[in-house]
Amino acid sequence: MRNVTELKEETKECFEYFEKLTEELGGYTKASLIGICLNEFSFSSEEKKIEKIVIYLELFNCIEKYKEIYMYHYNELNEIIENFKVKDFKYFNEKDRKDIEKMISFYKSRIKNMLII
Repeated sequence: MRNVTELKEETKECFEYFEKLTEELGGYTKASLIGICLNEFSFSSEEKKIEKIVIYLELFNCIEKYKEIYMYHYNELNEIIENFKVKDFKYFNEKDRKDIEKMISFYKSRIKNMLII
């Protein structure tokens, strides 16, 4: 399994690529960038499903500046966070767990300022 830093970098690069592409093409809402980016990541294996928390939280960090998120992604992210707290935390080393906890804390402090559509 990749570490949190690698996952965050890969996710941010993916987001920036599609952000630029959607600006050039137009016709997409900023909130749709999460879905577009998620299509690039395969969550078919159990290992990949465990990494999902980092990818979702990093995508939230990227989209947060637009102040909107789809209800579907909001609900799914909250479910992923709960799974992490209950069982998935054990798959990460101590440093990565702390990084993820910081990401969750940032998410919880910022989501209240966003429009959930």
